[in-house]
Amino acid sequence: MEEELLDVYTRDGKYLGVRTRAECHTENPGFYHKPAWTWVYNSKGEILVQKRAMCKKRYAGFWDMACAGHVDAGESPMDGAIREAKEEIGLDVSKDDIKFMGELIEDEDYWEIGQIFFIKTDKEINEFVLQKDEVEEVKWLSFDEFKKLFYSDIWAPCSDEYKTLIISMFDKIFSKGKVIALCGKVASGKSTYAKELRKKENAIIFSVDELTYYMVDNKKGEDYTELCRRATNYFKNKSAEIANNGGTAIIDMGLWTKTQREDIRDFFKKNDINFEIHYVKVDDDTWMKNIEKRNKRIDEGDQGYDFYVGEGLIEKVKRMWEEPNKEDVDVIYEVKYND
Repeated sequence: MEEELLDVYTRDGKYLGVRTRAECHTENPGFYHKPAWTWVYNSKGEILVQKRAMCKKRYAGFWDMACAGHVDAGESPMDGAIREAKEEIGLDVSKDDIKFMGELIEDEDYWEIGQIFFIKTDKEINEFVLQKDEVEEVKWLSFDEFKKLFYSDIWAPCSDEYKTLIISMFDKIFSKGKVIALCGKVASGKSTYAKELRKKENAIIFSVDELTYYMVDNKKGEDYTELCRRATNYFKNKSAEIANNGGTAIIDMGLWTKTQREDIRDFFKKNDINFEIHYVKVDDDTWMKNIEKRNKRIDEGDQGYDFYVGEGLIEKVKRMWEEPNKEDVDVIYEVKYND
């Protein structure tokens, strides 16, 4: 069997060349290698841990991070982390699904510059496929359960500095707030739902209709579509800022098409923000009654932030609207007409 080769470096990261794994693991080798240390967590705020296989030479039967391993010579640390996740626990991810969090130098015993990666997934335990000669079992733990195990004598030994760093990283992730984007037709009841949700989530509402009302009095000029696009981009960035500081934001918009829903989800995923799409669903009969009620209110001078929904807009919605499926959204809220 051909011996495993690893890239090696000085302590400050200068590339030195290639050495065998055995050479890297000798006592005080005089150079460092860069293993991939990968942590996995989910939307519930749980952390995935693995029990090391009983056949392992070191720390057999101890609990450890979700997956870790050496990075092959010529392989990037991220590619190594992706490969190890697939091999050890059957977690198939792309570079868009994994985030580099930083590195930690371990001088004593290991001579490693550990490359720390985080992956978010909502897989159930029975969906993980374990490499039996590496992993005995995996389980999800709450953050409090994880911290108790992490500092116990059945966790694979690691430095206090590393433990403090990992806890601080998860603290930052789990203390983040959330962004909820509303999806639905005009006059479906999104604004009413947003106000109900605001009380429940103690959230801030960003409304495209409200902003355009103050800026152009909801007049539909040739620049209106561009104004709405810019407003949406502004709300996305401000919502991310709020979530990063532990708050919750609701974006009251439309998300009429599948592409729009995919784009906004990708934006918050890339920014590592907890994100949900809530679909305010309305049947055709209720929708038309909502429009009639809304237009009557506007005719009587009680406009608020709403604009009149005429035949042209109704036809535009029908033409552009793409009905979400259960995979497109996180919550479906069905509206029933109320006289």
